[in-house]
Amino acid sequence: MPNPPKPLEVRLKQGNPGKRPLPRLVAIGPAPAKPPPAPSALKQSGKRTWRLMWEHGRAWLGPSDEIVVRLACEQVDELVNLRRATSQIRDPRI
Repeated sequence: MPNPPKPLEVRLKQGNPGKRPLPRLVAIGPAPAKPPPAPSALKQSGKRTWRLMWEHGRAWLGPSDEIVVRLACEQVDELVNLRRATSQIRDPRI
């Protein structure tokens, strides 16, 4: 299998040694200054996940991702609820 192409940033840094035409760089908008407010329906674990996902994924997440992040946080809340419920089962035969 041949070598994969070098990233555009690397070719620009090297001064384009192959002298081939380079594609234009795509401008990326600035990341939001602060995460959007967490939905009120989320519980503590979901809100913590919301904050972490928006803080650590600022460069990749945008307003259109809010629905998917909300669904992931709701799943975290559900997982915590299920784990809490199963830890309270006294008779494992049920």
